[in-house]
Amino acid sequence: MSKLEYENVSKQFLTTRGKSVVALKDFNLTVEAGEFVCLLGKSGCGKTTVLRMTAGLDSSTSGLITLNGKGITDPDPKVGIVFQEDRLFPWRTIQRNVEFGLELAGVNRQGRTEKALHYLDLVGLSGFANSHPHELSGGMKQRASIARALVNEPEILLMDEPFGALDAQTRQQMQEELMRICANEQRTVMFVTHSVDEAVFLGDKVVVLTPSPGRIAEIVEIDAPRPRDRTAPEVIQYVRRIMAYF
Repeated sequence: MSKLEYENVSKQFLTTRGKSVVALKDFNLTVEAGEFVCLLGKSGCGKTTVLRMTAGLDSSTSGLITLNGKGITDPDPKVGIVFQEDRLFPWRTIQRNVEFGLELAGVNRQGRTEKALHYLDLVGLSGFANSHPHELSGGMKQRASIARALVNEPEILLMDEPFGALDAQTRQQMQEELMRICANEQRTVMFVTHSVDEAVFLGDKVVVLTPSPGRIAEIVEIDAPRPRDRTAPEVIQYVRRIMAYF
C-alpha cells in the first residue's frame, strides 16, 4: 500500500479573459497507507483539483505531490479514479467495460475474464456481466465503475463524488457497500464529497477546506468504531463539529 504526501501545493488557473484565479493554496497533507481520507468543502474549494493532480491529470502551480516519495507528474497505474458520472462505454457489456484497462495493459483474454468476474462479484454484479450500461440502475453503474477501477489493482483509489447523483437511500447503500469493499481490498482512498454526514460515515480523516481559494481549515480524525452507526452519539458529535464550518 502507498503513502501520499502534499507539500505546500497550490493551483492557479487563468480564465478565458486572462484573469488569474487561485483554486488551492498551501495544501499540506499526509495520507498514510490504508487510510480513507475525505475531502470536504463547498463547490470551487479545490477538492476535485486535488484529485486531478493526484491522478496526474493536472499539475500544481507550486508545491509537490509525492507517491511513496516520488513526484507525481503523469497518470500512474498505481492510482485509480472513479468519477461522479459512471463513464461506462455504452456499446460494451459490463464485463468488457471492467476489462478495458486490462486490455490496454496487454493482459490476455483469460486473465481479463477471471479478474473482471472476480471484481464484479466483489461489487455485487456477478449476475450482470453480460448486461449493457443502459440496463443497469444508477447505483449498479457506479458499482461497475468501482469494479473497473479496482480491477487494475491500484494502490490509491480516488473517488470524486461518486454517489452525488444517487437518491438518498441508494447513496447510503453504496456508502455501506464501499466500506465492505475497502475492508476486503485494503486500499488507500481519497474521497471527495459535499456531504458532512457522508464524510464522517466513511472517513478515517475528514479534511475540511475553506471556500476558494481552498485551504485546509481543519483535519478531523474520526475516532469511531466500524461499522459505524449513523445515529451513534460520537458520530453525531463529529457531524456537528464539522457543520460549524458551513
